[in-house]
Amino acid sequence: MIKVVLAGTPSPALAHLRALLSCASDIELAGETLLVPEAAHYALERGARVLAIYLAASTGDTFEVIRRIRDAAPDVRLLVVSAHAERAFAARAFEAGVSGYLWHSTADGELTSAIAEVAAGGLYVSLDVYRRPRRGLRASDGARRARKGARDGSRTQRNPR
Repeated sequence: MIKVVLAGTPSPALAHLRALLSCASDIELAGETLLVPEAAHYALERGARVLAIYLAASTGDTFEVIRRIRDAAPDVRLLVVSAHAERAFAARAFEAGVSGYLWHSTADGELTSAIAEVAAGGLYVSLDVYRRPRRGLRASDGARRARKGARDGSRTQRNPR
């Protein structure tokens, strides 16, 4: 059983994610919180393996909050479910320290798989996000570090199967 905490601003989309998780037989929804740095402590207190973060819109400090969560709880894996399907936005999320990025429009079919992959130590990106044209996006330092980490066995490694 994978324990998951949801983080985000209360919204119909967050309620939909909650409903999807309540139907999953191998996932336990351990709680829900706002997207604030303290979300890391909330997830740790509840024994969550994954903190699923819903992003409807990004403010200037969204990625800084994600970095703080990552620093405060490095053993809790972060999965972003976002209204943004742009690859550049996903790249910024990975640079901030997430292990997975899911476009909210594909959550019905991918959420449980994404949580399982991230919880097992892997990386996950929504196929629809991956297939989008780059529109000038180039590999960032964060993406290069993630690839290097996968080769040298650091925490961003892909789950061997």
